[in-house]
Amino acid sequence: MSMSALLEEVSRLHHARHPATPAQVDAFEQRVGWRLDADLRAFYLHCDGADLFDRAGPAFSFPPLSELRRARVVMSQDDTDKAGPASWYAICEVRDGNFILLDVSQQHDGRYPLRDGFREGFPNPTQCQISSSFSEFLEGALRSNGRWFWLKKLMQEER
Repeated sequence: MSMSALLEEVSRLHHARHPATPAQVDAFEQRVGWRLDADLRAFYLHCDGADLFDRAGPAFSFPPLSELRRARVVMSQDDTDKAGPASWYAICEVRDGNFILLDVSQQHDGRYPLRDGFREGFPNPTQCQISSSFSEFLEGALRSNGRWFWLKKLMQEER
């Protein structure tokens, strides 16, 4: 499914925030020292964050750019290398307080991969990659009925 169709669905069926401005995107990129990939740029220019399924207790909550932080700061309250890679960002909070992590240290076809930010396993660098792009993750989240869709796939891979 195209990113524009996914974004239209977020706006129509979920709880999207107002779009970020190009100036807010530029300020974010200056602050963090890396550029949003095409998927993330489209998402944040469409909506500066969103809550999926339920506003009060969302299954997936994407923060606004102003609140996007390194995973090690969000999960460990420590911004040193012993607390995890500087290149992982908490891009989405899931219902139980765990996170989906964006890995900006690598790109595949111009997109950053996403990892499972399971608190008990953080900051293990072998934590599983759950999607190769934000659009792939967003599509899975939208089809999930609020469930952790990637866990079923992981369990099948372990067999």
